[in-house]
Amino acid sequence: SASPDGTALNPFAAVQPAIDWAMAHPNGPQTVCVAAGATCGMSHTYTSKANQTITMANGVSVLGNYESVGWTRCNNSTTILQPQTAEGITFPATVVKATALDGFKVDRFQATTTAGVTVDGAKGALLSNVTINNAPSVTSSYAVNVINGGDATITGSRLDAGAGTSESIGVRSVGAKVTIKNNCSNIDPVTGHCQAGCFNNGTQQPSIVGRATGTGTTFAVLLDSSPASRIETSALCRTQADIGAVIRVTGDATGVEIRSNTVNGFGGVQQAYGIWLDDCNDAAPWIVDNEQITTQGANGNTVVNAIRAMGACHPVIDNNKQIIGGSEGQAHNPIGV
Repeated sequence: SASPDGTALNPFAAVQPAIDWAMAHPNGPQTVCVAAGATCGMSHTYTSKANQTITMANGVSVLGNYESVGWTRCNNSTTILQPQTAEGITFPATVVKATALDGFKVDRFQATTTAGVTVDGAKGALLSNVTINNAPSVTSSYAVNVINGGDATITGSRLDAGAGTSESIGVRSVGAKVTIKNNCSNIDPVTGHCQAGCFNNGTQQPSIVGRATGTGTTFAVLLDSSPASRIETSALCRTQADIGAVIRVTGDATGVEIRSNTVNGFGGVQQAYGIWLDDCNDAAPWIVDNEQITTQGANGNTVVNAIRAMGACHPVIDNNKQIIGGSEGQAHNPIGV
């Protein structure tokens, strides 16, 4: 329509104008529903204009996978967002209350450093049922980048680090806070543990993963000066670069908890770690009640530790079911802790 108003009969053709409309009408609906097609089972890609992204607005949630006839939500549709900037979909600092991005596949832009989603100082960002798994050839690749005091919750999602020649990180939190939970296809109702891996017969499941085969450094999750962050009930794996860790903790780690996860670091060429901590401001991050923390090397010379702590960092390692250095892969003198 020449004059869309966001109603079912007069929708917007693109995502950003719909967000802007909702923001400009705070007394109206604050949810943007995005269709994948006229019926369920369809797929549609929304590409931003050149050099533009999708910028979230305070309290305006954006939900994918609808059909555009009756506007019911589908469980077998795919709604793809392709922001055309290195930052990807952006949650700016003006977001200060719960604002969700739910039910999308997000494709990273081809840039030297690229991210699927950037949470830049926002306090209420919620990413749920989001898939970021394209892998453009870049120098530094992030699925989700949380910076400048941002606070993000990530749940039910599949986030791949990508293919950066220098570094590849699934969730990168620097000077920020993240809560990563329930990114797992099977959470035991009795123990509360994530009991699923990152793959099921080659298919991808909700999980956070590092790089698959390549150079540089990779982490599924980086917590750099990210106090009070939590990683729980999630499947996290893969360290297939020169140096890799599933979870890397550095800088202020006061109140950090890593709980009830399945952590499987496999494929590091030079060094491979399940959880790697150092110089965390004399904090005592809590590694507790995890289903497993295991590591495998790519060859007989790979340095392999399931948990590695160095310098001014004093993790409390408590009541974990399995901690295994070496596992089924190759390693040079593998170490559990």
